[in-house]
Amino acid sequence: MISGSWRPSTGFVGNFKRSIRESVSRSRSTYVLQEGLNNVAKHSEADLVRLSLNKTNKKIEMAIEDNGLGFDLDEVLSVENSRRGLGLASMKERAELSGGSLDIQSVKGTGSTIRASWPDKGIQSTS
Repeated sequence: MISGSWRPSTGFVGNFKRSIRESVSRSRSTYVLQEGLNNVAKHSEADLVRLSLNKTNKKIEMAIEDNGLGFDLDEVLSVENSRRGLGLASMKERAELSGGSLDIQSVKGTGSTIRASWPDKGIQSTS
């Protein structure tokens, strides 16, 4: 497989196989990735972020893990904080609209993990 590099301005470095890049770049999954990293930069105060993209068993699997502040997911997604959790809700909706799923885990003081997966055949070009 041919590999390519990705190096955003934040200093993260990742290498992704072409088949993964092509599958991910044609879908709403790029929004989930972008919004997840934006949330880390904006809210987490993390000094370590792990990003993984894997293609296994006909699935594309993505995980974003940080060692930041963490948060109470129920509190963020509550009706009283509906504007605050809009990005997370939008990420979940976009993952599901593109045939995937999204799981968010977070504990105050220990960081957060966002996991998303899509069937490789279910990733469609969308606007």
